[in-house]
Amino acid sequence: MLAGGIAVLAVVYALFSFARLEIFKMLLTSFFPLAVMILAVLGSIVFGLATPTEAAAIGSFGGFVLAAMYMALGKSREQRHKLRPTWVPLWLAFAAAVVWFLLFKAGVLQTAPPDWLGLAVDGRHRRGGACWRCARCKCCRR
Repeated sequence: MLAGGIAVLAVVYALFSFARLEIFKMLLTSFFPLAVMILAVLGSIVFGLATPTEAAAIGSFGGFVLAAMYMALGKSREQRHKLRPTWVPLWLAFAAAVVWFLLFKAGVLQTAPPDWLGLAVDGRHRRGGACWRCARCKCCRR
């Protein structure tokens, strides 16, 4: 089986010219990761693994990770060192929001995450006290 795979790869490399290999390499590094992310988001919706909102959140996080990977791989060491002060606080704020939310949901923390983290932990707007479905509903008022 392994020998068959190696033989197929040898035939493919023999048929491709240098220019075609360069185009294939560019596709592998630019188009395919994005296509896999899009298919994963749409597939999770189609197969019922996630709602559209959850899939959008996963897709946006995937886009953030892809942007970080492209930045890390496409820049020189000096350019990455200059950009690090911008990216590190963003990742730390994201990690703090996730850890705080998980600890709050697990019951370890008694205080909800602050508003600046942007997490609606109970599905309600904190300031208005209204239901997240409509602002006129009084079923969720505290």
